[in-house]
Amino acid sequence: MKYFDDVTQIITRSNQYEVVPNCNAIIFTNIGADTVLVNEKTLHPGTVGSILGDSFAIGGNEGEIYKKKTYTVKFATTVNPILEVTQKYYLP
Repeated sequence: MKYFDDVTQIITRSNQYEVVPNCNAIIFTNIGADTVLVNEKTLHPGTVGSILGDSFAIGGNEGEIYKKKTYTVKFATTVNPILEVTQKYYLP
């Protein structure tokens, strides 16, 4: 039996970020008012009255580990850049 946990971080700067070790799944959600690129995929902000914008997920099957060690975040402006990133990972 494998055990897993998850970690969520809020990102507000354009940069390259590390994937947690033994990562099985990642979800990126734009919760700011700025367009953001994650690994060159565009996530638009939410509509007026909504805090949730576009999101996308990378998921593996049971026992699979995500091969990449980093992901790149680029915000279009610095108006209100907020990206929520949740990573599911297997415990050693």
